[in-house]
Amino acid sequence: ESFFEIDFFNLAGRSTKWGNLVFYTSAAYVNAFYTKAYLKDLEGNRMEFAPAWNIRPGLNYRYKKISTSIQLSYVTKQYTDAKNTEKDAATSVSGVVPSYYVCDWSVNYAVKKLQMGAGINNFTNNIYFTRRAVSYPGPGIIPAEPRTFYVSLGVKF
Repeated sequence: ESFFEIDFFNLAGRSTKWGNLVFYTSAAYVNAFYTKAYLKDLEGNRMEFAPAWNIRPGLNYRYKKISTSIQLSYVTKQYTDAKNTEKDAATSVSGVVPSYYVCDWSVNYAVKKLQMGAGINNFTNNIYFTRRAVSYPGPGIIPAEPRTFYVSLGVKF
């Protein structure tokens, strides 16, 4: 697991004049698999719900009282069962959760005691899922949210 961050304007000696432009990334690699198992056909299989890569890069720009950020989240495929079923089972409980990515954007403005914000989650409107349900609302996939918008207003006391 790693985290990396660099402020380009600060590095160039321009941070007070131009604000801050920060690139960051968080990355995790998980190599989880069964080495010994009661059922021999599971040995060597990947652990369920353990994607190999989970990567989140982003860019943040801040100037005086305004800031904006964009972040990408990328997750590689993962299995929902120890047998590493590639095709969906008849019940849709077992199978692969395909790799996916999602992009989010936000902007914030602060003036005195007020803070205002807005953003778009999943602005590329990707269609993906991250889980499989075994019970209510029924067996199958649970789709992720489509593109959503939000606005916020805060007051500091």
